[in-house]
Order: sequence, then structure tokens, then C-alpha cells
Amino acid sequence: MVICCIGDSLTLGYGDESGLGWPGNITAALHNAGQDVTTYNLGVRKDTTQFIQHRWQTEAALRRLDGQPAKLVFSFGVADIMNAVATEQSLAAALTILTKAKGHRRRPAHRPHPGERPAKERRNHAPLGPAGRHVQADRYPIRPHC
Repeated sequence: MVICCIGDSLTLGYGDESGLGWPGNITAALHNAGQDVTTYNLGVRKDTTQFIQHRWQTEAALRRLDGQPAKLVFSFGVADIMNAVATEQSLAAALTILTKAKGHRRRPAHRPHPGERPAKERRNHAPLGPAGRHVQADRYPIRPHC
């Protein structure tokens, strides 16, 4: 199986003392469980959801292996918060990403960031709007921290 982990600095491993990030830790756990898996860490520091929207398809396509199942794991939103991207723009980009991922016959999953944001950042972002509910209604989990 090929897993493409696509996201921002948390995907890349920012703040992880081991330098593996969550994709590396998941891969190690899968290998320890006897799974044959190749994981690509496609995290880019400071990459907003809008930037991810424009790069993920090309990067994932380059890593596909014939005859191997492929999975996509997304982690985004932290860079949006840190760069004051409007909630509406973040949700629109997320909806576009997950809708296109759905069309790739690979079930997308959004991995939320591990920490809670400070209260002052939470106040600047609205709760999940109708676009996110539409994605949830299609059974593709989106767990925004807005």
C-alpha cells in the first residue's frame, strides 16, 4: 500500500523531536504490525490549504505504484490560522481538495492537528459551515478545529 500524507508543517514534522512527524510514526507502527506500506511525507512548512489545493494531485500522482492500493491522508489548517487566512477561504479550499480526492477512488481522511489552539485564535474562526457539512454528509470525515 502507498500512503501519501499531504499537509502543512505538522505533517512535515515541525515540533516533533524525532523528526519523523506523525506520518513517520504511523509508518513505523504499521511496519511493526507487519504491514507492507510505503509512506510519502508531502508536508510543506507554512503551506496553507489554498496552496495544498494546487499541489496535492500532482504530488500524489507521481507516487502511485501500479498494482498497489493508494491512500491519501490530509492535514491542513494550522498554516491557515497562523497566516490569518479567512475561514471561508480555508473551507472552500478544503471542500475542493476533498471533493477531488473523492473522485480519485481513494477515500480521503483529514487528520486534525494534535493540539488545541489558544482561545484568541479560536475567536477569529467561525464554526464549520454548510460546505463542511456537505462533505461530512458524503461520509468523508472532516474534523476542522474552527
